[in-house]
Amino acid sequence: MLTRQMYATLFLTFMLVISETAVANTVLQANGLGVVSAPPNQAVVSVDVSLTDINPTKAQHYVSERIDVVLAGLSAFSIVEDSLDSGYVMLSPDYEWDREASRQRLLGFRATRSVSFTLNNLNQVAPLMTALTDAKVTRISPLAFINSEADEAKDRALALAVENATHKLQLLAKAAEMSLSSIATINESFSSLPSPSSGLMRAEIAPDRASKDNYVFGDITYRAEVIATGIAK
Repeated sequence: MLTRQMYATLFLTFMLVISETAVANTVLQANGLGVVSAPPNQAVVSVDVSLTDINPTKAQHYVSERIDVVLAGLSAFSIVEDSLDSGYVMLSPDYEWDREASRQRLLGFRATRSVSFTLNNLNQVAPLMTALTDAKVTRISPLAFINSEADEAKDRALALAVENATHKLQLLAKAAEMSLSSIATINESFSSLPSPSSGLMRAEIAPDRASKDNYVFGDITYRAEVIATGIAK
């Protein structure tokens, strides 16, 4: 049967083991950042044709005719398969406020039809803009420039963030005259897949160049952040 003295001895021994382990192992924490830039290689294009006319049939016929011209012209361009969406004609009454009569006045019926698609060749941006203008579209939305391998770029950014956090843990351990024995946890704290870039810059070129349409596209930046903890001895 254990005596009180033996219990006390066992308890002190247990506490010493815990204390030595706590002193021997130090938990470190560091943030890691990974950034990857990639040039865009595709452009998301959206255009619409609209017309207001007191005759709704005439308005619908006009926008359908213009959109058919747009769709026919796209055969000359490199379009990502299954990205084309030609939509349907939307029809709604169009009013304006008549101040003298203090009431709304019907201007006609507005018919609108949109087309969106992804262009797979950025060298075709300039001729595409010309073709859309010639087709008399009503509006061309700002182009969104994207990278078809965005997921891979995001993964590379995350891997760089982990590498950066691990390097910081090693520096912290070295500064404390210790060594990093293991990584305890790694958590992703922030990861951004940026909104597609809509920036487009036209570059000035020499007169003797074959084409006057030349554009410069900015890179897309993918960013990832992690928080890592490590055990140092």
